Amino acid sequence: MQALVLLNDPQFIEAARVLAEKLVRDCGKDTTKCITRGFRLTTGRMPKPREQALFQELYDEQLKRFRSDPTATEQYLKIGEQPPDKSLPAQQVAATAVLASALMNLDEFVTER
Repeated sequence: MQALVLLNDPQFIEAARVLAEKLVRDCGKDTTKCITRGFRLTTGRMPKPREQALFQELYDEQLKRFRSDPTATEQYLKIGEQPPDKSLPAQQVAATAVLASALMNLDEFVTER
């Protein structure tokens, strides 16, 4: 049940989008920096090389998907109460939001040890 909430609940999707907007503002088009910063913010540590590569692959796949389907981008970004930041590139924010959602589903983010 927890996994479904973390992946699909509008509050978590909106939280991931807001984090994505911050990352895009801070890092621009530097996805390596964006992944590293997002990983650090959500887990408190730097990503290992394999983790960095996996999240880069996820980002690239999602960016390609959102570029090919502008309607899906628009629908995804409007989830939640806070309106999306229209000054940022929509497809980049959407792909980064999926990345942020994945980061927010890591055990290190969800579980306090």
